[in-house]
This record gives sequence, structure tokens and C-alpha cells, in this order.
Amino acid sequence: MYNGQPTEHWYRRQVIETAKQAKQRVNFEEHHYFVRGRLSSESVPWLTYVVSFHHVGEELSGVMEATTFAYISNPFSDEESPKSSPIQCMDKPFTITFKDNSSEVVQGLLNWVSESFVLALKEWGDVV
Repeated sequence: MYNGQPTEHWYRRQVIETAKQAKQRVNFEEHHYFVRGRLSSESVPWLTYVVSFHHVGEELSGVMEATTFAYISNPFSDEESPKSSPIQCMDKPFTITFKDNSSEVVQGLLNWVSESFVLALKEWGDVV
């Protein structure tokens, strides 16, 4: 929920695109979670960074993946400035199964997210 409104539909198209690039099918019949962060200032374009956690496959398999993307926008421009196309931040998704050791998953996920965020920052830095 955001401002009392549901957010399930947010980033659906982008999540599908990043999953396709990983040759996976997102299962939106199961729970889907995302984390969004934004770097913004009045005088520079905004960087929005999103990590999506979603089930993959046609049926519930116990396998989830994390994919990530970013986009850059300039909301303070006098011109109508659309968002950039989604920028894929990692070639391979981070896979999680119900059999995984949670402490290993946490460390692996933190490393994966850190690497993907660095790639998003590089893309943003090229624009700024």
C-alpha cells in the first residue's frame, strides 16, 4: 500500500521484461514483493532502483527469483521528460528456494544487490 492505494501492479511490465531476459516466467498468482529506492535532487535526474522478488514458473515450485532494474527521470525539466527505458542491472537473477540455508541466502543476496546497485549508479553517473 502507498497512500492507502494497492501497489501490486507497480512495475509489473518491467518485472516481466527482466524475467524474460533471464528466460523465466513470473508467476503473479503467488506473492510478489519489491523494494524501491530513489536518489533525487532538484538539479539532477532521479535514479529509481527496484529489486523484485517473485515466484517463477506456471505453478508454485518453491523457487523465487530476484531481478533488478533502474530508470532515470528528470521531473524538474520544463520539457515533458519521460522515464528512461528500464535499465537491467544484472544479467542473472538471484535464485532462492525453500531448501536454501537462510544465512547463506542473506549474504549472497546482499552481495548481488550491492553489485547491481553499483551498476545502476554507474548508469546514473553517465547521465549526471
